[in-house]
Amino acid sequence: VDLCNKINNAIFQDLSHSSSEHTAHRIPMIVTSSSLIPHKHSSAASHFKKRLGLDPDNDSSVKYIITTCMDPWATSLEFMDDMASLMRNSILCAIGTVTDSNVLHNFVSTGVVNQENEVIAYYVGDFNKVPKQYDNVVKLKFMNDKAAEKYISMQTKLMQSSTDPQPIIFRSKGKQKLHDVFFEESEYAGEKEKFDCFVGMPSDDDKNPFMSPKMKIVDVPRYEHFDNDDYPESSSYFMYGDKKNVFLFHIPTKSPDFFQAVQLDGPPDGVGNIVADDLLLRYGTEVEIPGISGAPEIVAGEIQDPLKKNKFDISFVGNNGEEVTSKVKIARKIWFSGSTM
Repeated sequence: VDLCNKINNAIFQDLSHSSSEHTAHRIPMIVTSSSLIPHKHSSAASHFKKRLGLDPDNDSSVKYIITTCMDPWATSLEFMDDMASLMRNSILCAIGTVTDSNVLHNFVSTGVVNQENEVIAYYVGDFNKVPKQYDNVVKLKFMNDKAAEKYISMQTKLMQSSTDPQPIIFRSKGKQKLHDVFFEESEYAGEKEKFDCFVGMPSDDDKNPFMSPKMKIVDVPRYEHFDNDDYPESSSYFMYGDKKNVFLFHIPTKSPDFFQAVQLDGPPDGVGNIVADDLLLRYGTEVEIPGISGAPEIVAGEIQDPLKKNKFDISFVGNNGEEVTSKVKIARKIWFSGSTM
């Protein structure tokens, strides 16, 4: 019962808010919760626990989640699939929040620092390790100009030394759950974490970072738990950034699959509106590449890079639900790995 309550509480914490934090819009749906308390004149709590596979004779109360539909005359039931998908991911993430073991977490940085000293990073997940079964993108902010300048200096040196440089990796300072890297003290982005920075992917035993800056978690636009889905018809990527810097991060589906991060040469058409010309980039949106299969291409046991051309079409749902197809061009390939999975 205690474990069940912890997981339900984690779901509630992830899907509720009571502040004006600027990242509250990242909460995909709002729920409330309550508890079913055993009563000597009622067997409801006992029967409820039995249905859940819990000890019916336990005297503890059982926490449960409440969702409310504000439109009883819905014209379509398609939204139910979306709600079910959101809830399933929240449940998987909540189970991880409670049961994952503590490990070190690596993030591939994009190598681009904006005027606010912010940098975007892409999580290095692993289907074979339960605490790392996540697809995640995060925006980090250096707490001072000196730290940002040191990072920029190293990135510049790497770009000058090779046409295919290794990325700078941010590694969590200590072993912990991925959830706690971002949300240990709050369910919103905004807390501060220390990271070790390495050139190239470090081993867990590597104790020699070139810097260990304290970073603010500015935004977590993508926080998805791996699921055993079928490969999509077309290759899917998460597009995120702003009007100056746009990035695509591959969305892994199931093993075998790959990780990839690329920078585009500019924003595609259809990502803005009259309020902001890069609205969808700042929010982040999933895109498909119609000309590339969603299943990985494997040759001689190695997963191949699907982006063989630097120009291709992407399709996505734009403003007001409009289907958008836009041409994009790769400016830089940041990282590809078909072996991590």
